[in-house]
Amino acid sequence: MTPQRYNIMTPQFKIVTVCKASNSRSVVAGCIFRDELRKLGRSDVTVQAAGFFVNHPGQKPLAGIREVLDSLKIDYSEHRRAAITLDLIAESTVTFAVDTDCLKALHNLAPQFKEKIRPLIEGYDVPDSKWRKDPANYIATVVDPIRKRVPGLLQEIFWEPKQITL
Repeated sequence: MTPQRYNIMTPQFKIVTVCKASNSRSVVAGCIFRDELRKLGRSDVTVQAAGFFVNHPGQKPLAGIREVLDSLKIDYSEHRRAAITLDLIAESTVTFAVDTDCLKALHNLAPQFKEKIRPLIEGYDVPDSKWRKDPANYIATVVDPIRKRVPGLLQEIFWEPKQITL
């Protein structure tokens, strides 16, 4: 796969993750991105999780999501719920949609920024699983696929061609 090119002329990278309500899937994705970026020492990257139907902007993740993230030792302290806006997409280096419906909605909201709106996991819609009823299934179908994909996405984002001397 050929790495995608991103606007690296901005002073800071910004990754936005989007789901329907910024209650669960975009929160998990955002927290995993932050966790991986910390491991890489990338303090120049901000991550914002957002949703289309956000009832209480500025709030921390829901208690059940915090419990799941705590059990996996994934830090959520920086997360605050936010609504997706055209400005947020414009400010982003890349915006990731958790499923096909969100991807289509983002393309409709911001057709001029279509080139920087991508699916979080190509060919896989992260399900809107019922974390309250079955945390183990939530981890298996939501958290684990995101944790597997994020390191590869970060490699694509920060890919720099190397000069090879023969």
